Amino acid sequence: MDEIGVLPSVEVKSLKAKLKEAKAQCKLAKREKHDAEEFEALIRSVENRLIRHKAFTDEAKRLKLTPRNRKEKRGARSSCPRKD
Repeated sequence: MDEIGVLPSVEVKSLKAKLKEAKAQCKLAKREKHDAEEFEALIRSVENRLIRHKAFTDEAKRLKLTPRNRKEKRGARSSCPRKD
């Protein structure tokens, strides 16, 4: 599943929760002068997956806006009728 960039929203939420927990554990380990390397590796791994997911979703959104859709969108923005 690592080769798939776009993740289901449930998995994204799970990864964000895992990231938050790992950051807290890393901070605690550093404060207590323990080895935080394991948590730092987990943080990097989760952050990379979330970054890759974000890049894929941004690219998918960009591709959905074809030149034709952009023109339609631009035309829909003007709510005031033109006065000739």
